[in-house]
Order: sequence, then structure tokens, then C-alpha cells
Amino acid sequence: MKSLGFHEILTLYTGVASPSSVRVVRGDAMRIVIREILARTNNYFCTAEKHWLCTRANEDFVMKTINEAYLGVGIGLGSFSVGPPTTPAKMEVLATEDGDFENYYGKYIVYERELGQG
Repeated sequence: MKSLGFHEILTLYTGVASPSSVRVVRGDAMRIVIREILARTNNYFCTAEKHWLCTRANEDFVMKTINEAYLGVGIGLGSFSVGPPTTPAKMEVLATEDGDFENYYGKYIVYERELGQG
């Protein structure tokens, strides 16, 4: 991938996560959490809902995509966790760190290449 001009953006661990103890955050407080997450992920947001998707995002996009954030061992934004999988219910999760998965799918690396490169 590197020889083709791509560089690594995120490493993701995926599977069906076990429920964890979380504090639910909504509204304006959620926007602050989203801002922190996007700063830690180079403005990337991923989701496993309906289909897997990783994209550069802004706060407004994420606010429209999820209803609540979860603060626990990591920070969960719907089905995307920064840190270990963090979710109040058993669900499919993409996480930036390995953790408590009931059904582990594997480790994936997300690459990026700027348009216009040779």
C-alpha cells in the first residue's frame, strides 16, 4: 500500500462487543466528546451500522449520525469506539483498540491516499 502512495490512518478491531459499563452523553455535551474524538482520530469517524464506513467527518456530520455517546473504558460513538469497544448493549463495533468482543472478526487497517498523487 505504501508503495502506491497510501499511508495508514487507523487500525480497527472489529466484532460483536460485550456490553460495558458506560455513562450516556447526549446533546451539547456529546458535541464536546465528538470534538475530542475527531482530534484523536485525525477527523475520522467510522460506523458498523448498516455497512462499515470510515470517512473524514466534522462535528455536525457525527451529530446527525449518532444519538448518543458512551463514556466507559473507551469512548463510544454509536458503533465506533475510540479505545476499547465501549457500548451499553451487545452490538457490532469498530474500535481503535482490542478489547472485550464476544465474537471477534479481526484487525483491519484503514489507509488513505490524497487525490492527485502520481
